[in-house]
Amino acid sequence: MSEQENVTNTKEGGELSDKKRKKLEKSAAKDRRSEIRNVLLGNFSIDEQGRLCSGSGGWVTPFGFGDGAQQTIAFGVKHKTFLYRTKYKNNQQAVFNASKAMADIGRQLYLETAPDAAVCYVKSMFFRPVVLIFEERKLDDGSTRLELSAHCGRSPIAIIPVLRAVARFNKALPEEIVPFKREKK
Repeated sequence: MSEQENVTNTKEGGELSDKKRKKLEKSAAKDRRSEIRNVLLGNFSIDEQGRLCSGSGGWVTPFGFGDGAQQTIAFGVKHKTFLYRTKYKNNQQAVFNASKAMADIGRQLYLETAPDAAVCYVKSMFFRPVVLIFEERKLDDGSTRLELSAHCGRSPIAIIPVLRAVARFNKALPEEIVPFKREKK
C-alpha cells in the first residue's frame, strides 16, 4: 500500500489522526526531494518508454557528475512554486496538455513519487538543469489547484535558470492554461 493510500484510508471508519497524516505527508515530501536531488546530481536511468528515471541514490554515477551537481551536493536544492489556471473541464486535461508542452522544452522524466504529474528535465547551454513538475494538488478544504514546481541546484543565481525554464514552459503551453496572476490592490 502506498503512502498516499495510507493517508486516504481510514482508521476506524473516520479520518486518520492529524499526527499520523502529517507524518505520512512529511515522509512523502522527503522522498520526493530525494528523488529530485538524485536527478539533479545526474544519477538517472532510462526506462522502456524513453523517459528519464531517478537512479539509485549514489553520488558517483556511470555518466559522471551532472551539470551543477557540485552546488547540489554542497548547498542542496532550490524549490520555487507557480500557480496556474485552466479553461479545460478538468485538471487532468491540463496536466496531459502540459506534458505535451514539456516534451518540447526538455526530456520527459518519470518520478515514482509523482506518477500522475507531468515532469521534465530541462537543460540549457549556459545554465544548470532544472526539474519541472506540473500537477494537480489537493488542498485540505477539498479543492484542487494546478501547480508548477521548479527545482534546481541552490546557488546565489539559481533563480535565473528556474525563471528561464518556467518562461520556456509558459511559451510552450496551450492558450487554455495560463499562469495565475494575483491582482494588485
